[in-house]
Amino acid sequence: AFEIQAGSSDIAAVTGTIVGQLQAYTAKRESGFAFKLTDGPVQVGIAEAEAERLVRRLLAVIAGESAPSERLALSCAVEDDQAVLHVELPSALAARDDEAIFRTSASARSKTRTLSAGMFGTGFSLRLARAEAKAAGGSLKRDGNHLWLMLPALTAHSAAIEQV
Repeated sequence: AFEIQAGSSDIAAVTGTIVGQLQAYTAKRESGFAFKLTDGPVQVGIAEAEAERLVRRLLAVIAGESAPSERLALSCAVEDDQAVLHVELPSALAARDDEAIFRTSASARSKTRTLSAGMFGTGFSLRLARAEAKAAGGSLKRDGNHLWLMLPALTAHSAAIEQV
């Protein structure tokens, strides 16, 4: 059971920062993310350090699985009181079925990359991100060739209640 530290963070700004940090890896391969911010700041009710850890884990796994010259769509918006981070899966992950994408495995290819999901593999890292999202009141789900990270958005009303 995870405990996520409550707070307030702009998940869109966090995502932009992490995409920038990952460019040191992705630029050399002409891969990475085509990040689109649709709503400006997207506030969520978790501490910034927690938001950074979750988004970094998710995007590093995706970037590590991307092929050279593979640019992946990434967007952040508020939809129905949910902060939604939508990311296109790289072809290596899109080819796997729903169960396989979250299964613990380290492919032979992952051992040769400079950016990897760690010793437990892509599936473990994605399951960990999914557990963190759930602990924060959200979810991480696959739909076709996309992953959707959804976290409760802080609205002006919920932020005022939190401050009381």
